[in-house]
Amino acid sequence: PRRRRSGGVAVGKTGDGAEIRVGLFENCLLLIGQHMVPFELDGYEAPPMPERDFSWPVYDIFQTEDAKEMFIGVITDRVDRRLLIVVADFGRAALVPLLAFVTTLPALILVVVAMEILALLGQSPRAAAVPRLVGADNIVTSNSLMLGAAYGTAPLGAAFNWVLAALPPLALWGIVPEANQDFALAFLVNSLTFVVSGLLIAGLPSLRSQQSEETKPRKERGG
Repeated sequence: PRRRRSGGVAVGKTGDGAEIRVGLFENCLLLIGQHMVPFELDGYEAPPMPERDFSWPVYDIFQTEDAKEMFIGVITDRVDRRLLIVVADFGRAALVPLLAFVTTLPALILVVVAMEILALLGQSPRAAAVPRLVGADNIVTSNSLMLGAAYGTAPLGAAFNWVLAALPPLALWGIVPEANQDFALAFLVNSLTFVVSGLLIAGLPSLRSQQSEETKPRKERGG
């Protein structure tokens, strides 16, 4: 099969280019997966995004002088990633305890949807901050550790839940509904983990992209 090589170059207001390093392979796969799946299922090759009725990115593929293909797109990355992650973590820390008091399906859906929105708010900046924090040489190692922490700690979480289940029900002087008292403590502990995560992230330096910092007015950079 034909192989395509792609490179990434970010161009800011200065007109200078800079190499882009993607934190997670899954981020790239998300963009091309919708092309791969239809072709594998029925042999139909999806049209490029600029030719669709609902295309959200601005990009094109250009031929270089040495007959290679380069993907060039327009992106925006001027938001402090640290702030987004902290807001997402503290927001979920505030919402998780509400699950201990939910007694109706509409209320449960409302809380869960709000938590998912916050999770999506922090997911992309968290992944995009990896190259800035660990450096290019350690991206593979950091991604492996992140996947190990996400999936490898599942048995530890199950064991911890078993310990919490052995503790007395949490009634909080009767304000927790009786049907929820057996797992109310688990929700509170989960909320505490989001607080700890938010505090750790808040202690990091600003996680704006390097290009965003370079294109700031000099007064904002302190120069």
